[in-house]
Amino acid sequence: MASEQEKELKNVNEDEKSFSLEVLKRAAALAGAANLQPQFDPEYMHLLINVNLEGKQQGVIIRDKTVNRNMPVISIFSPCLSLKREEIKDRLPELSYKLLKANESINFAAYALIENTEDIMVIASCEELLEEITPKAFRASVTASALAADLFTEKLEKDEA
Repeated sequence: MASEQEKELKNVNEDEKSFSLEVLKRAAALAGAANLQPQFDPEYMHLLINVNLEGKQQGVIIRDKTVNRNMPVISIFSPCLSLKREEIKDRLPELSYKLLKANESINFAAYALIENTEDIMVIASCEELLEEITPKAFRASVTASALAADLFTEKLEKDEA
C-alpha cells in the first residue's frame, strides 16, 4: 500500500502534467493560428514544429517552462549540436567561447546547453510569456530559434572543415 506521501507526490505530478498539457494545447493553438503544424510528443511532453529553411528542415521544440502558474511560460528551442559527454570534455572551452561570441550577434534567441546523463545538446532558444505572445510573435520566435540553430551549425561545420 502506498504511503500518504507517495499518494500526494503522485497527485502533484499528475497535476503538473495536466497543467503542462494545457499550456501545450494553448501553444498548439497559437502555432495553428500562425500557420505552423505542431506535432505533439506525449513521451517528452513537447510540441515539435519542422521549419523549412531554404530546402532544409530544422526542428523546433516547444515546452512548458512555467515556474509560477499565474505566469505560464513556454520555451521555444532548436537543437544545434548534440555530443556525448565524453566528446565534449576537450571541446568545452572552445565551444563555450564560440557560444558566448555567437550570443552577441543573434536576435530573439540565445544559445544554451541542455544536459542529461549521457548527452549535452547545444540549443538556440527563447522564452515567451504565453499570455502575451501573439501568433505573429510566436511564428517569429519559432523562426528565429530555427535560424539561429542553423547558423550556428553551419559555423561549426565550416570551422571543423
